[in-house]
Amino acid sequence: MAARRAHNPKVAGSNPAPATRSITKPVSQEAGFFVSKDNNLSGLLSKISRLSQDDIQLLGTLIQSKPASILVTPADGIQDWQNELNIRGLSQHTIDLYSKTVKKVIQQYPNPNNQTIRAYLADRLVAVSPTKVRNDQKALKSFFNFLQEQGLWLDNPVKGMKLLKVAKVIRQAPDKEDVDKLLKAWRGLKRRLKERLLIALFADTGMRLSEACSIQKQNVSIDRQEIKVLGKGKKERMLPISPSVVDLLKQYLATQYSDSIYLFPADNGTGYQDNRIVDRTFKRICKRLHIKHITPHGLRHYFATYALRNGAKLEVISRILGHASVGITGDVYRTVKQDEIREEHARFSPMANGS
Repeated sequence: MAARRAHNPKVAGSNPAPATRSITKPVSQEAGFFVSKDNNLSGLLSKISRLSQDDIQLLGTLIQSKPASILVTPADGIQDWQNELNIRGLSQHTIDLYSKTVKKVIQQYPNPNNQTIRAYLADRLVAVSPTKVRNDQKALKSFFNFLQEQGLWLDNPVKGMKLLKVAKVIRQAPDKEDVDKLLKAWRGLKRRLKERLLIALFADTGMRLSEACSIQKQNVSIDRQEIKVLGKGKKERMLPISPSVVDLLKQYLATQYSDSIYLFPADNGTGYQDNRIVDRTFKRICKRLHIKHITPHGLRHYFATYALRNGAKLEVISRILGHASVGITGDVYRTVKQDEIREEHARFSPMANGS
């Protein structure tokens, strides 16, 4: 009885419990053995003490070192990144623009860090518009984020970088008088059919420049009066075309003897007309006609604005333009001129009649 009381801490008057021994914890149950925490630490210290000074320094370096990047330089990952953008469905035009920015930065800074990237963007902001600098940021973030995610280059110089805020610009469609002059240029003549057809397509469908240049002949239907284009994200859509444009299309096809699959073939890497060439041609034509420079995108804007002002449904125009959402169409293209604002205000303001 006395013996039990001496060892029982719950019984009043019992002796203090004996000193607690080291509590053993399993290091590896599968291995079927147990060691104490103290013994485990002592064993580790014993092993370290037997290492040479060089080995100890190497061990410290390995503990402190970061995981190594796979690539020698970021430039080695450009092709892999371009392949990824292509798989994601980005247009070739976007891939080319992004690649141009990345190559330019890496050529200037082979191993860029956060400071050199900021310096580059600051210099760009002096020379170009904030919108272009924002696009540069998008390209660099796309590239270095991809390299980091894939473990190819772990030092991400744009990590956490916020995109530059750009003021929203109110776009105005080209004047109808200038567009009419552009559309009527060379009417009745059998020359410059390609330029005339491109102008008509932009004004009639609002298709993008890249979409027009890459149209394949097999995607043109004279009978159904429609053209299939490949838009952003490699999404196809059918665009109706007006009878007058169909007639112009027939004339153009009658003069084409090329065996190219493209409607507007060219002797270059893509096999079809280059965007920049078309843009420069439009600029030259407008200068010759003594009108403001109207770009292909300006005609896209003209089509959308004209259609919406004349009562077209926003949802339908959004589908024709190939926008991801109706909201984009409304924000970008549903603009009105100041005269229309005054007219509508005079009609509907509660104070317009002197109330």
